[in-house]
Amino acid sequence: MKDFKCNKDDFYHRSNSDYIPENEADDLIYLSEEYNDEIGFFELESVIDAYKSVLAKCATLAKIFHNMQMQAKGISKGNDKLSKDVTSSKKKRKRLEKRVKNLENELSILRKENDKSVLEHKNLVKDTTIIKDTNHLNLLN
Repeated sequence: MKDFKCNKDDFYHRSNSDYIPENEADDLIYLSEEYNDEIGFFELESVIDAYKSVLAKCATLAKIFHNMQMQAKGISKGNDKLSKDVTSSKKKRKRLEKRVKNLENELSILRKENDKSVLEHKNLVKDTTIIKDTNHLNLLN
């Protein structure tokens, strides 16, 4: 490959043509067409296009990966919160179960006391009935 610098004055002098490029890009295209075998501009252009395509795909994949990472972080935070909620719910459940046991014990005690009171009441009713009967008998005598 020939080593040269693209100097407009030198380029026009070497090209020996009447072509005057409008800008440096046209200048390079003209130069590359003239020296296509030496610098392979068109091959280079297709390689550059391929690299651009690959870079665009990589950028898309990077965005997708980033979104997946953010979703994973969100899921992780959600799982942590759910885990805390479950732990908290388990603790609340244990406390409530304990409270229910205590209330059941209290209810059992109250039932026993009620049964005693009912029995005492029955006994009192019997005693009262006996006393009434005795008083009635005494009055009759």
